[in-house]
Amino acid sequence: MTKDSKEAVEKCEICEAFQAKNDKQAMQTHEIPNRPWSRFSSDLFTLNCKEYIVLADSYSDFIEVGELKVQP
Repeated sequence: MTKDSKEAVEKCEICEAFQAKNDKQAMQTHEIPNRPWSRFSSDLFTLNCKEYIVLADSYSDFIEVGELKVQP
């Protein structure tokens, strides 16, 4: 059934026109730092209507998560 579905989508002109054209990207590496927290990554996310920040240390892979509080 999956094979039939894939073939139907591949032959469909409308599906082809709207098919996402996202090429896979190769993983990017970086040099490992020589001390903790000299290089880190960060991101923001929302969970249960609360805002959070996440920090990841490139040296140790340690992850720190904290809630962001809005000041009035």
